[in-house]
Amino acid sequence: MYTILAEEPHLFVRNPDDLFDDLHSVDEVTPPGARITFSWVAENPPDKLTEYIDPELLELLNHRDDLIRGSACRILAHFAGTDINTVEGTAVGLRHLLKDENTVVQGHACLALGHLEDETALRQIKQLQLSDSQYTRAVAEWATEKIQTGGRGESIRWKHKDLFECEPVEFERVVAALWSEMGYSTKVTQRVKDGGYDVDARNGDERILIQAKRHQNRVGVKTVRETAGLLEIEEDADRVVVVTSSSFTNTVEKTDRIELLDGKQLCDLLTAHNIPRDEYS
Repeated sequence: MYTILAEEPHLFVRNPDDLFDDLHSVDEVTPPGARITFSWVAENPPDKLTEYIDPELLELLNHRDDLIRGSACRILAHFAGTDINTVEGTAVGLRHLLKDENTVVQGHACLALGHLEDETALRQIKQLQLSDSQYTRAVAEWATEKIQTGGRGESIRWKHKDLFECEPVEFERVVAALWSEMGYSTKVTQRVKDGGYDVDARNGDERILIQAKRHQNRVGVKTVRETAGLLEIEEDADRVVVVTSSSFTNTVEKTDRIELLDGKQLCDLLTAHNIPRDEYS
């Protein structure tokens, strides 16, 4: 169902007016269905949503809900990456989210502003290269380079469905290629039963153990705890990263030494770093 929604969102949002009415509900209680549908639509928004960029989407950048703010950013990033002219006036609304309390929302805003090549936001974006979130750091590095070089060349855009076209072994190679592009030397480990790690990434004295989960189902606490346990076995490891093609359950939380990267964020980074799709599908 998730893949169908991501690929054909227009089948589920026949009347965007109704969706936005629910998201802007006056009683301040956003219906769960509208919240979830909006996050799915953000994966591959239909062209019709360009009609709602001003003011509906810009208003949602100030929404109290992290998921809705982040999804609005992702929609704007999508259109900025495909047709920059449709969202050129959205930069002001996005800039304040670079200081959002949620680091993932910061990353989504950074992605959109990078596509917009917004020089005004460059200083703040550079500061996000020191973020606690690797996703946000990586997007900030990409956005900084894009703004400074003014490169508007056509990039390889990864979509959520592309991740599921990879076999599990290929998915691990995709993850390794991404970390290599981000400056790490990487090694894909031999396949073992769940509980180990799939990619060993090193950069100088820093060592990261990466668990790559090419799953349709959401990743839960058990998997994250097992991966975190590697820090006690591999004592020279600085942190672990759990990467999934899907998402995480609500009970999963990141820490200073445990990072989480879901399918949406992975596609963002693969696109930002121009990792080729054809080699892995």
